Amino acid sequence: MRSIDEKFYKSTAWEKCRLAYVQSVNGLCERCKAKGLIVAGKIVHHKEHLNKENLNVYKIWILHQKLKKQNKKQWILLS
Repeated sequence: MRSIDEKFYKSTAWEKCRLAYVQSVNGLCERCKAKGLIVAGKIVHHKEHLNKENLNVYKIWILHQKLKKQNKKQWILLS
């Protein structure tokens, strides 16, 4: 599973997608923005772990710090 991540995140396609996405949301953390806060995003994160089936599905968001999926509906912030 990690080999898919490593290859993908080093690809030109991901770099272009990531840059375009950051620009589309003005570089702001989407979780903070939903709470009415203006915080610069730092990490473009997939909402689902990559695998062969969803490699070309870009369900992503930009966040100000890393998150960990706690269950299907909850994410927790990592320090």
